[in-house]
Formats: sequence, structure tokens, C-alpha cells
Amino acid sequence: MEALKLLRTRGVYAVMVTNQSGIGRGYFTEKKLLSIQLGASKTSPEKRAGLDAVFYCRHTPDDGCECRKPRLGMVGKSGQEAEP
Repeated sequence: MEALKLLRTRGVYAVMVTNQSGIGRGYFTEKKLLSIQLGASKTSPEKRAGLDAVFYCRHTPDDGCECRKPRLGMVGKSGQEAEP
């Protein structure tokens, strides 16, 4: 967390990319994932480094999508959306 805070003070965007195949498998909904992320974003800024964005892939490994890690689809998307 300290390293992330330091990067943020230097103007570096903090972006998370994550696979969330539980959505594609029906274990939970996108609405549930977003509510968890919203709850995390309400954490006191003093206690967290904070993220500028979270990008997730809801597909299963068998879907063959371009956004699922280790493919780079979400990384490219995060770079485009993070530009001012």
C-alpha cells in the first residue's frame, strides 16, 4: 500500500485488472461485484492508497475472450481510459 501511495503522489494512475469468471459461471452477478467495489471505495482515504479504475473480465477461461488475463485486452483498455 505504501508503494501505491507513493506512486499516486507522483501522478501515476493506479489501475487494477482482474479476472472475475465467477460472473460468467453464475456464482455472483456484476451488480454484486460492483457493490463490493463501491464498498471498498468508501474506505477512508487515509487507510487506503485508492484506485483510479478497476477493469474486470467476466468470461470463463473457455470463452477465449481477448480481455481475460494473461491476454492484454484489459491493459490496453485501462491505458486508453486513463488518459486525460
